[in-house]
Parts: sequence; structure tokens; C-alpha cells
Amino acid sequence: MANREMIFNELQRLADVHRTKLNESLFDEYFDSLCQYDPEDLKNGIKKLVTTTKWFPKIPEIIEAVEEAIITRLITVYGRGNMNALPEKEKEKEKEAF
Repeated sequence: MANREMIFNELQRLADVHRTKLNESLFDEYFDSLCQYDPEDLKNGIKKLVTTTKWFPKIPEIIEAVEEAIITRLITVYGRGNMNALPEKEKEKEKEAF
């Protein structure tokens, strides 16, 4: 779970890139929506937004980028369609299907 300071630093980085001021009430709204995410996923999502957005992103845009970062991390760790990543029950179902 990302903490307040980490989220502030990442949003401030975005604000600096987009030459936007990050006021306290705006930050509170972003924090409430982003605090449940893993810090590394949040950093990776925002890193992508720094290079791909023309304007300061809205909350749903950040969430979308963070969720893409989560999917990328899971594919990297477990692989796409990797049977070794499946629990035993799922492996048996896959074998029975053939």
C-alpha cells in the first residue's frame, strides 16, 4: 500500500513535468483513489504517464496506467499462458482438456 509521502512525490513529479500546481485538496482526492496500490506499480504507472501525457492526468488515467503496470509485472513474473504458474487443480483441468 502506497503511503502519503510516496504518492505526493510521484504526483509532484507529474505536476512538475506538466507545469501544474498540486494543491492540497486536489492531492487529497488523488491520494484517496491511489493509496491502495503497490508503490512499485504506482511508480511504474506514473513513469509511463510522464512520457505519454500532454496534460496532468485525471484519476482514471492514472488508475489505468497503474493497472497496466500491474498486468505487465504479473506477465513478467508468471508469463503469459505459463502452466507452471497455475495452481495444481488448474493444471489437472488443463491436462484433462487434452
